[in-house]
Formats: sequence, structure tokens, C-alpha cells
Amino acid sequence: MLWLRHLIKKSGGQNVYYVGYNQDMTMEFVEACAMWARSFNYAASEIEEGIFVDEDGDKEIKTYTIRFPKAKNRITALSSRPSNLRGKQGVVVIDEAAFHEDLAGLIKAALALLIWGGKVRIISTHNGDENAFNDLIQEVRALKRSGTVHKTTFAEAVEQGLYKRVCLRLGREYDAAEEAAWVSEVYKFYGDDAEGRAGRYPSARLRSLANHGTA
Repeated sequence: MLWLRHLIKKSGGQNVYYVGYNQDMTMEFVEACAMWARSFNYAASEIEEGIFVDEDGDKEIKTYTIRFPKAKNRITALSSRPSNLRGKQGVVVIDEAAFHEDLAGLIKAALALLIWGGKVRIISTHNGDENAFNDLIQEVRALKRSGTVHKTTFAEAVEQGLYKRVCLRLGREYDAAEEAAWVSEVYKFYGDDAEGRAGRYPSARLRSLANHGTA
């Protein structure tokens, strides 16, 4: 799992800060990280609940943290958008960016970490052309903003084992015929919007300022 690799000290590990747009997806993310940490035999703490004080936003944000004692790093998942991340160092993951309010403000808050050699990974399903996330994708592709764009289609994800991961999470034995039926149902569910929702998973990754100049 990508986020766990960021924590390994011998590889220049860093803290990871995950920002979702609601508490449910935040819990789902941190529980998945805990599961994969156990699968990879990484020593990790139990999930700890805490509070992130957002000084600029004048609010307190509930957090969920997993600590990795050997690496001396942690994953902290924030249940809502912070106004600033001053004083933090590490990797920021903005999930379902196209559905966040004030994405530009959130990116501005996250970019402060690039000064200290961090990374910002912005991930989302598509939410139409008139959207700040799509604008960001186009800016990176036009070289107006430093970064790289990556896209994974639903078909590619299935080919690389998505349904097998689903079976793993549900405790089921993998079956090729059941996989084919599952894929068919996903496309039926999304109907005419299948390519936009199930078919494409674009993301923009803003890399370290130290290596790539301004972002």
C-alpha cells in the first residue's frame, strides 16, 4: 500500500496526513491502513482518536491516527478540511478532491509541506468538467502547474486485482465467474455514466518542491 511505504524510515519515511470530506470515509481509510499494516507485519499502534486544532478555521477537527514505532512516523486521518497545515511535515493525501468544498484553499494549505520535502497527492473520481479538480488536471497537463497526472480506468483496476481485493475484504474465495458478474453489475449500476464514474479514476500528484521547483 503506497501510504505505508511512505512511513518506512530507511526509505526516507514521512508522516502521512489524509484529508477526506466526511468522517465515514476517513474511518474507512484508516481502518484499511491498519488492515494492510497487519498484513505486511508492520508494528503499528491501535487506532487513536484525537483532535486537530485548526487555528485559521477556528474549529477542532476529529482525527484518527496509527503510529509506527519502529519508523517513528504515523498516519493521521482528518475528518474534515483544515484551513492550514503549518508546522506539519510529510505527505498529504486529498481524497475525492472533486467533491471537497474550496479545493483551491485546501491545496494552498497542503502546499506548505512541499517546502520541507513533502508530497501532495490529490485523488478523485471525476465530477464533471466544470469542477476545480478537473481545472487542476488541465493546468498540470498544460504545464501551468508543477506535478504529474495519473489515470486508472475501472477495467485496469479489475485487471490488476480489484475484485480480488474486494474478496479479501469480504472474506470470500475468488471466483472468475463471480468477478465477471460483479463487473457487469458495476457497469449496469452506473448506466450511461459508467465511463465517467466507474471507468475513470484521474488523480494529480504535486511533487516535492526540492525536486521540481514551484508548485
